[in-house]
Amino acid sequence: MNSITPYQLAIIAAGLFFFNALLTGVWKYLEIAASDEARAHPYVDIAHRTSLLYSFAALLIATFVEISQLPEPIEFLATSVLLLYFAIAIGRYMLQGFKKKTANQFIDARSELCLDTAPPVIYTETRCWFRACRR
Repeated sequence: MNSITPYQLAIIAAGLFFFNALLTGVWKYLEIAASDEARAHPYVDIAHRTSLLYSFAALLIATFVEISQLPEPIEFLATSVLLLYFAIAIGRYMLQGFKKKTANQFIDARSELCLDTAPPVIYTETRCWFRACRR
């Protein structure tokens, strides 16, 4: 039985993110058509844009995996973590769009966003970036 490669995972995710962009585009259009100001909820707009952007980011990840010389398990883990992060972000934006309770999830005190995770994510991102630049 063949297992999925990191490249295949990234390509599949790119397709799913792009398909989600098409669906959220329809959702955005329907909200614009129904609105007096001809605007969709901010998080519907953000979900649509991030789906588009992350679909192309997933294609870049697939390209990076192709030229990478790391062992496949490390590539698979790194690819999975990035794509999971993208999927969770899109899902959270869609959830905020469905709820229509806030236009800024960081300001809304009742938001389910856990701000405790922001410092470790920022630290990890910058540490990995600087580590990659030193090579």
